[in-house]
Amino acid sequence: MPWMVIGVLVGVWVGNDISAELFKNIMAIIIIVSVLIMFYTESKKNTKVPTHPLLAITAGFFSGFTTMIGNLAGPISNIYFLAMRLPKNEFIGTSA
Repeated sequence: MPWMVIGVLVGVWVGNDISAELFKNIMAIIIIVSVLIMFYTESKKNTKVPTHPLLAITAGFFSGFTTMIGNLAGPISNIYFLAMRLPKNEFIGTSA
């Protein structure tokens, strides 16, 4: 949670001071990186979900940041929730 709050604050700060063109570029980068992460995790076919603390820090920060920049935190949040081993019903509830 603390890292997500920091990501939100950085997202507010960055989003407030960028041009429309830079905003479009940041959105494109976030979308491309999200797609690459999804392709990588699908092709890896590894059933083990990473549990390293750095994952929580990175996922929390980027979830907060991408939410404030363009409401794009879905793929990042899903990876984090899988790493937390949320039960099926709670995981589905996060999408609602």
